[in-house]
Amino acid sequence: MSHLRERIDRVEQRIQDAVRRAGRARGEVTLVAVTKKFSADVMREAYELGLRVFGENYVQEFAAKQVALPGS
Repeated sequence: MSHLRERIDRVEQRIQDAVRRAGRARGEVTLVAVTKKFSADVMREAYELGLRVFGENYVQEFAAKQVALPGS
């Protein structure tokens, strides 16, 4: 299992625990992957692992990565 997959699984478990405690549905929570300082390759891997919402601090950072991300 990849290191990123393990990290995503841990975060997902924390989300599951939190929504259960709060009496909410999992679908009410959006996991946003903050890709600041991560390469386009890591973003692609995260997408392949199921993440769909990404956040960047600066448009310039994403613009540099965008050329390496098909469909973005």
